[in-house]
Amino acid sequence: VIACGLVSVGAKSMLGGFVALALGLTFLAGAFWEIVRWLRSLRWPTTQAEIKRSSFQYDGDGAYDLDMSYVYSVDGRVYEGQRVCFGLLSFAFQRHARKVTERYRVGSSVLVFYCPSKPQLSTLETHCSTDVLFLLVGGLLFAGIGIALLTGHLLWTDE
Repeated sequence: VIACGLVSVGAKSMLGGFVALALGLTFLAGAFWEIVRWLRSLRWPTTQAEIKRSSFQYDGDGAYDLDMSYVYSVDGRVYEGQRVCFGLLSFAFQRHARKVTERYRVGSSVLVFYCPSKPQLSTLETHCSTDVLFLLVGGLLFAGIGIALLTGHLLWTDE
């Protein structure tokens, strides 16, 4: 038993607390990073892009992943982008993935948003996918469990 403040916390609770807190903080950092990039993208300039690849595949684990590619130029230099929006972009339903690929057909000309200081960073849409919300909620949940375990408010017992 390890003393933690005024509460006696078992070794399993401490280990579980550290693991849960580390996972929670990792999820929160990922969500925060995507939200910051999304907010910055709202002020990015646009240029024309051509869609080179637009398809999706079933990943075998219940999701449909997009395979998107587009080319654009900024100040005479050509770049290739793959981001549709910020966050992970996989879909539980085939029809949702199909809607995106129909919106961005191969050969079509579309507007792309790009970072003026790093033009290789781009996106077709300036919003976050719902995966960012799941990262945020999951991060808060895991961090909360980790803190509860570490402070003794939630104990791991073998009984």
